[in-house]
Amino acid sequence: MGTMVVVVDIAEEEGDNKMENKTWYLADLIVSINVENDSGNVVHINTLLVHAYSDDDAYQKTLKLGKEEEMEYENPEGNKVIIKFEGIGDIYEIMGDLEHGTEIIYEEKTNISKEKISEWVRKKDELSIFSSPEKKDTLNYIPKEIYDAMIKDGFTEEELK
Repeated sequence: MGTMVVVVDIAEEEGDNKMENKTWYLADLIVSINVENDSGNVVHINTLLVHAYSDDDAYQKTLKLGKEEEMEYENPEGNKVIIKFEGIGDIYEIMGDLEHGTEIIYEEKTNISKEKISEWVRKKDELSIFSSPEKKDTLNYIPKEIYDAMIKDGFTEEELK
């Protein structure tokens, strides 16, 4: 007979009195989306905040968050959509308090030419927050219930493609 281990996060049950012992982390989840009868796939790298007591706790919580991403449902064409957590891309500890100006993550590169640096710098209208997403030829992985509700709310099929 197997053994069941139940872990209880006492500090969270008791309130916020022990929350100061926690650290924030950024975790990259790799999630694949496949649609029945379609040979392609879509992969998302989802970066999430994780609040944990230790590096190992952050790892365990990230695995749990990844598993919660997994699901299956039907798209508007009646094909099964399978969302699978593939694994963790990386986990980074945030070394400061979460407030304006806090450095979240950095990359260090050496011996980079001025030309290459110029390629990395974007103009304002090229930044993600100011540019409109390009329509891509991609899988239809919207849940049928959401699609139907949006059509009922007045969206056209063309707007939802």
